[in-house]
Amino acid sequence: METLEVDMDASTTSTRWDDDPSSRYRRNITTVPICRLAPELLSRIFTEYAEEEGAHWNLKWTYLMLVCRRFREVGLAHIELWSYISMPLHLPSPDACASYETRIGRAKGWPLSIRLHYNTDLAYFLEHRETFFWQPANLKELIINRDRRNSRGSHFEGFLSRLVAAEYPKLQSLTLNAATMKSSYSHLIHRLLSFSVTPVLQTLSLGFVPAEVWTDLPSLTHFDLSSPLPDRDIILNLLSLLQRCPQLQALRITELQRHFRDIDLPCPSDQVLLPKLESIIHFGDLPLANALFKSITVPRAKSLMMILTSMDSVAGIKQLAANIKRYLLDSPKAAAGAHVLEVDRHTFTAYSHRDCREMTMSIGIGTLPPEIDLERLFYTLVPAFLYAAPIACIDMRYRSVEDDDTPTLSFSTDKCVVLIQPAENVWWMLDILRSLLPSLDARTHIASICVDLSMFEKHGPELARRTFSRVTEYLKEAKMAGKGLEVVEVIHTVQSKEELGLVPLDELRRLVEVGVIVDGTMHVPL
Repeated sequence: METLEVDMDASTTSTRWDDDPSSRYRRNITTVPICRLAPELLSRIFTEYAEEEGAHWNLKWTYLMLVCRRFREVGLAHIELWSYISMPLHLPSPDACASYETRIGRAKGWPLSIRLHYNTDLAYFLEHRETFFWQPANLKELIINRDRRNSRGSHFEGFLSRLVAAEYPKLQSLTLNAATMKSSYSHLIHRLLSFSVTPVLQTLSLGFVPAEVWTDLPSLTHFDLSSPLPDRDIILNLLSLLQRCPQLQALRITELQRHFRDIDLPCPSDQVLLPKLESIIHFGDLPLANALFKSITVPRAKSLMMILTSMDSVAGIKQLAANIKRYLLDSPKAAAGAHVLEVDRHTFTAYSHRDCREMTMSIGIGTLPPEIDLERLFYTLVPAFLYAAPIACIDMRYRSVEDDDTPTLSFSTDKCVVLIQPAENVWWMLDILRSLLPSLDARTHIASICVDLSMFEKHGPELARRTFSRVTEYLKEAKMAGKGLEVVEVIHTVQSKEELGLVPLDELRRLVEVGVIVDGTMHVPL
């Protein structure tokens, strides 16, 4: 592939007299003055320059339009470049404003993105809403942050009143920061969503959920609820809003203040269908998460992340398990994406494939109350995954399944391999697998077990011996239930006599259908 060298200063070609003629010729045939580039390439240069500038809002990229008439034409022809203009956190000085206004006026463009940090220093802006900073007809993105310490609520409410008086036909993204919101502004936000921003709004971020929204949001694909204040009807109001968003694809809730721990949250009598929702992220306490998940049906969901700061009760964990099970059963993509289940103490993570490591589901749990220990958590949540998803690999080891130190066992889509190391939680997993043997409904079918002894020195011989004892007990019961395992593999024995002596090879060979593999060597059944 040929590389085109672009000379930003065409005059430099004729001022380098120290080159010999042949060098100048070779350089000239591969060098093109930038003003001669195709419009598409010039547009890309403009865009990359604007992206590097980001939210600093110094408009340096507009200087490109002053290079020549060609550059000016490109800048005017690609109005999408102006979406990179953003307000800084604080209003610029009057001199800077005048300079910006001159440049914008010269370029005949208007800002399409405004990031506004509301405080008392913005009196100029509020008093001169018709300034070049504020063109509602052209805005594509509006982000408003309010500093509670340096701004008075009455002034801010007046600002919101003026905000909702205009229409924003091109607005695609609206963010009203969490510190901005309180329930007394609900009628203003309700009016803003119902009349001012509905046509093409795609992303909405709020600090509370307005009680009612009368108009559909047909283009909304992403909704972010951040740090909502206590509200008994939050689930009812949230679902009422989401039902008006037929194209919603992503929902994110951040609730770290633990406002909903002791609030009884009413839920609708019937589950609400969210037909296009694919991604759900929840950071916060369990009660709000449980109330949401038992109220919705998401047939196209394929990604779920829940970081739960704490558990509230045994009943709450049981409800969480029921919600996980129904989520996987309702969504074929979610179930198919749970190809690998990685279990590490308080975290349960599913991946779409053993090699690509695309995370499709993660349940992370923080503090447990005294009445809930890790064993109870395990026995409650793990069966929900095994019942509802056709898992191909369960990894219980203290390592990532993408490491090089992996077994030779194959991972299919219809049978499961369990990877374990000697540890107490492994015994819990084997007990769970034994309890599922009579079940005909579980989607996960265990075919093989791999025992990884790579951490033998840490675990010690006694723990390894007890682990093999539990494995053989499970193999016996599985065989009696007509669900005998195909293979048991043992890796990283290091061929030491002590470790090899711990492997009950003959007993394992009597209990498997295909064979026992020890560090790559197959031993056929007896």
